[in-house]
Amino acid sequence: EEGYDVHCGLMVRVLRLCPGRAPEVIEMGDSLDALQWAVGGHIEVVKAGDHLDLLVNEDGAHDLLGTFGGVSIKGVALLVRRDSAGVLVDVTDDDIAEVVARFVPAKTMN
Repeated sequence: EEGYDVHCGLMVRVLRLCPGRAPEVIEMGDSLDALQWAVGGHIEVVKAGDHLDLLVNEDGAHDLLGTFGGVSIKGVALLVRRDSAGVLVDVTDDDIAEVVARFVPAKTMN
C-alpha cells in the first residue's frame, strides 16, 4: 500500500484476474478503499514490470489464481500501472498482453 498515490474519485483502467474466470478489463475508482475492496482486504504488491504491479490480498486466504514470476497468487489480482510520480494510470493493451503471457493460471499448473 505504501507508494501508491491515489486520488479519490478518478477512474482507472485495470485488468482484473479472478480464479476460474477469464481476465477482464474494468474501470474502477483509484482510492485505496476501492483497491482493497476489489482484492478483499489489505494489499500486497507483486512487481509485474516497469511501472506495473499486481495488487493482491496480502492474507492470501483465497483460491489459487495461478503463478506470476514464480509467486503464487491467490484470490483476485488487479494489474495496475503507475506513472513516474506513482499515480495510478490506465493499463495499456501492451501491458495486459505482457502480463497475461507470463501468468500461469492454476488450472494449467502441475
